[in-house]
Amino acid sequence: QAICEVYCLLSIELSASAAANVTLTASTLGAVTQLSLDQPVAGEVVGANEAERMRQYVVLLDPNDDKDDELTLDLQVCSSRPSKAALYMSDKVQPSSAFLVSDAGSPPKPLNVGPSTLRGLSKLFVGVGAVGSIEYVLEARYASTPASSSLLSPGEGSVKMKLHRGDEPHMEISFRSTGATRYELYFGRKESETREQFKYWCGVQKGGSVFKTLTFTQTSKSDVVHTDIFLSERADGTICVAGDENVCLPHGEDLTLVLVATVPRANDRARHVLYQPFDFVYHRGGGGPSAFVILILILLFACLGYAGCWVAKRKMQGDHVGADKETWGAFSGETGTLMRGAAARTSAFAKYCYNAALSGFSWSRSKIRDARSRHVAGTRTRGNESMSAPLTA
Repeated sequence: QAICEVYCLLSIELSASAAANVTLTASTLGAVTQLSLDQPVAGEVVGANEAERMRQYVVLLDPNDDKDDELTLDLQVCSSRPSKAALYMSDKVQPSSAFLVSDAGSPPKPLNVGPSTLRGLSKLFVGVGAVGSIEYVLEARYASTPASSSLLSPGEGSVKMKLHRGDEPHMEISFRSTGATRYELYFGRKESETREQFKYWCGVQKGGSVFKTLTFTQTSKSDVVHTDIFLSERADGTICVAGDENVCLPHGEDLTLVLVATVPRANDRARHVLYQPFDFVYHRGGGGPSAFVILILILLFACLGYAGCWVAKRKMQGDHVGADKETWGAFSGETGTLMRGAAARTSAFAKYCYNAALSGFSWSRSKIRDARSRHVAGTRTRGNESMSAPLTA
């Protein structure tokens, strides 16, 4: 009587003799889950000890079929840091750390397994391990099959976004087309791991919310697409998609945004192509210049005003004015003298204020000392009189 736990793999070998006698042998290979080709599977590692930090899968292969002699393994991390996950592979059950083939990294790169490893095999065991807890999606696919989701490189997948304010506030977005006609802009609160999770489609699904869906009639691959998202602003400063007050960005919070292209496939399972995530923060009234910029502008205009007055004064006096060394020497000399005089006056004023503050402090301290002395003396005098005076009825 064969007993098999949930998710274990039962391996059956059938052989026949010349007399057509059949022998059936069954044995368990361990707690593994079948990983079908071209079918992503979601999983989670939550164990605290070494034995529970591994999730095992088996890919069934046909030893006589060359098509499955070249596969690609994709590991996507949906939560936690990608650097906590690792991918293992072995032609034997229970792949261990001795069979580590790929750290997940940021993001994990697809692992290509060629004929030198797979030719003649009937089973390929794959393990997902983690330090701590993670959620992930694992996919084993034919090398010729495009990944169900992928991340564009920084050169191809950069998104430029500019926020325009005014009577018609809007976001101006530009990106390089993938040839898709449907794009979705997702957002999520910026946290320590959000940007890394947004490099995976499962991470976007877990932690992101759709802000705007962009649909185009036709786009050619590699064309630069420019589009505007018109916005409306609430009284509290929250910005929403114009015409849809239910889709809004949290006001004053640091956000992470990512653009996702949906690419249809013949099997009705769309591919998702992710652009590089980028950070965004919207503060009401934040479009104006900062106090530092305003100060710099004031100083700049003051310098220009001083230079204009100096030139006008020199012309009224009949002195030479021109773009030459003589004029520059006169300007720098007079300006230096003025600044030295101002510095001297400022220094004298600072010394005067300092001495006045010291004098005031000394005067206050002496007055307080005198008041305390008078208070103590008066108390002692009244006490002596009351003790020495005769009591009268």
